[in-house]
Amino acid sequence: MGQIESGETAEMAAHRELREESGIVSDRLEAISWYHPIGGLTAQRTSVFVARLDDQRLRRAKFEPGMDDIRELRIVEMSAVAKMIGKGEIRDAFTIVAFTLCRLR
Repeated sequence: MGQIESGETAEMAAHRELREESGIVSDRLEAISWYHPIGGLTAQRTSVFVARLDDQRLRRAKFEPGMDDIRELRIVEMSAVAKMIGKGEIRDAFTIVAFTLCRLR
């Protein structure tokens, strides 16, 4: 998750954020949807992208301490994310909305 910097498109920002936060470089991102996280209060728009990655790229994911207050990097299957949301282990709305949009695809 991040914001679009000056001169970037949403897709460029998504590539940059993926690289910065996980060390993963994806050849292609698919824009699956967008939404207003605070509808009626701001015009802010959140774009959701999917990166389809093979196991080799996932194994190269790396955690850089101090990067955006990230405490841990874990690669988990979609079914595990669903269980974590159901148990209340994942509570942030951005993640839950992005996950739901991916599952609806």
